[in-house]
Amino acid sequence: MIPANPCPDQSKIPTAGFDVHIGLYTDSPLNSLIFKFACIEGLYLGAVTLGNPHIVIPNLAQSNTSGQESLNLTSYIFQNSMNVTLTVKNTGSVGLGLVGYYVKDTANNQYSQSFWGPLISPGSTADASILISNACASCSLSGASFLFTAARTYFVILVTARNNLVIFALTE
Repeated sequence: MIPANPCPDQSKIPTAGFDVHIGLYTDSPLNSLIFKFACIEGLYLGAVTLGNPHIVIPNLAQSNTSGQESLNLTSYIFQNSMNVTLTVKNTGSVGLGLVGYYVKDTANNQYSQSFWGPLISPGSTADASILISNACASCSLSGASFLFTAARTYFVILVTARNNLVIFALTE
């Protein structure tokens, strides 16, 4: 189970915000992946979307907008050791904006980027460049730096303007 809203009630979030860690655990094969999220006053997570095809976990927080966001990964290509380009399709009923991303390796090291990304109309596709390391001067790093390396799996978490998370596993 992944909590769709790991942050406390809005009234309990300090102005400066704070970090929340969430674990994703699997039993076959036995593994874990820890995600780090920033709780910021005024923002909430409405749903978590996993993989492609994806599973949407129902909202735990009331949405104040209409329509359904849905994003599918149609392809991806590792351009180099610091850049992967995703081609994503908006299969939902509303336009969506990508406002940030997290990239995690299997050792739980993580890059994150905010205030980024394309706006995608319903039925449209868009390319999203995911940069890490020296290719992303404005990225935040949690843990040790890493590069995209052959035969390794990485988890890319896209954050939409409605604060929904879409998670894809990519193998170089």
